[in-house]
Amino acid sequence: MINRKKDYPSLGIDIGGTKIASALDLNGALYEKIVLKTPAQASQEEILEALVAHINKYRGHHFREIGIGIPGLVDTAQGIVYNLANIPSFQEVNLKSYLENVFDVPVFINNDANCFVLAEHQHAAQYQHLVGITLGTGIGTGIIANSKLYGGHICGAGEWGAVSYLDKTYEEYCSGKFFLTKTGESSKRIYKNALSKEPLALDLFREYGQHLGNMINQIMFILAKRDHNIEQRCRWYLLTRTICLEHSRGNLSYTNTLKKSCLVLMISIRSILYNLLPGIPRVKILLCLLNQTNNSILTCLI
Repeated sequence: MINRKKDYPSLGIDIGGTKIASALDLNGALYEKIVLKTPAQASQEEILEALVAHINKYRGHHFREIGIGIPGLVDTAQGIVYNLANIPSFQEVNLKSYLENVFDVPVFINNDANCFVLAEHQHAAQYQHLVGITLGTGIGTGIIANSKLYGGHICGAGEWGAVSYLDKTYEEYCSGKFFLTKTGESSKRIYKNALSKEPLALDLFREYGQHLGNMINQIMFILAKRDHNIEQRCRWYLLTRTICLEHSRGNLSYTNTLKKSCLVLMISIRSILYNLLPGIPRVKILLCLLNQTNNSILTCLI
């Protein structure tokens, strides 16, 4: 296997149910970003071929390693991907071995929410205990406990999307599926309508925020029990492609066109938490968009 020096870049890839985003990273600086649509309904062989073709676009940059974030269960030691709900043909894929044989460089694979929360913890939010929630085609959660990533067996810890909620699961109410089920429209379309202050779209964001608040409330009861061993102040990062916010090292900034819909969502989440968690008053919520592909790719390289 090629052993390239650290002055060569790493290649980070974020595989989602809707898109595959990638970029090169050299000392924390990202460049050569590429995004393509995920062939989610294709066969396993077709998806692997598409992934190899995508990575081949970076051949001339002599990357020294590949880091991949996967929206599902992963055996991180063996690099085997299991049961991707939004990519049906990926039920048991030895992705690490496959890509290492093709590209002859080390490949590291983890759950995408784990990658996200680990990068936030190391680069932006130096909290001892941290939960990161990724919102997109589906929903995922990464956990930092005592300043260490906790993934559980094959990255199964924090899969709150699969927990029963109302008549379905949290994923049906707290991801882009919520908007599609309610209106038949994509979350992106509803977001654009919210920017135009369309009442129905703003009401949908308000309801969406209530569901997210309920899920965060349940997570808080499980992980943020008040005792001498648990830090009482927790910070929640919600990575979402449903709304658009600018994210810069943990700071939140609104633009005039985004302020209305974002505030509606934030207020809905806060109302749930403050009503149901009076004993933990210092919960901090940060809604952020990982601008284009930047942090979502960086997370794969940690």
